[in-house]
Amino acid sequence: KNIWDKQPVYTEVWLEKDALSGIFSDITEEYGVTLVVGRGYNSWSAYREAALRFKNQRKPVSILYFGDFDPSGLDIVRALQESLNFFGISPEIEKIALTIQDITDYDLPPDFTKKTDSRSAKFIKKYGDLAVELDALPLPALQEKIRASIANKLDMAALKEIQVLESQERKELADLL
Repeated sequence: KNIWDKQPVYTEVWLEKDALSGIFSDITEEYGVTLVVGRGYNSWSAYREAALRFKNQRKPVSILYFGDFDPSGLDIVRALQESLNFFGISPEIEKIALTIQDITDYDLPPDFTKKTDSRSAKFIKKYGDLAVELDALPLPALQEKIRASIANKLDMAALKEIQVLESQERKELADLL
């Protein structure tokens, strides 16, 4: 069933790191939310495909972004916004993790910012020589951030209604077979 018919906002989760995609997909599938894994910056074809998906929704679009706390991890949000704007799409993009607050709250182990990254100087000036991988966030905390951010965007009663209907229809089909 298409869960988006009764949702006020079309929502996707975008992830910088392929290594975490299994953790994310287990949760996004529960909610029927699309997961886009970028492996860093996305390609133009990925942005184009996303723009087509978003235009077909005919409702506001929200992207929940998860990436490292480093120059690239923060800049990907800018690149994502600008690239989708190029295709005439202006979604709300929210960086859920990793944030400076996560680093403080969970006392995450820091690393040094890669000096070879062209965005390092600006990043270091703002945040200091501090970089932290999304993987450093404890698994239960990461899973809770994924679930809470999705649930915050969805009409959970409408989602439950669709899931119950889908379950009933599956049972009816199984009985027929």
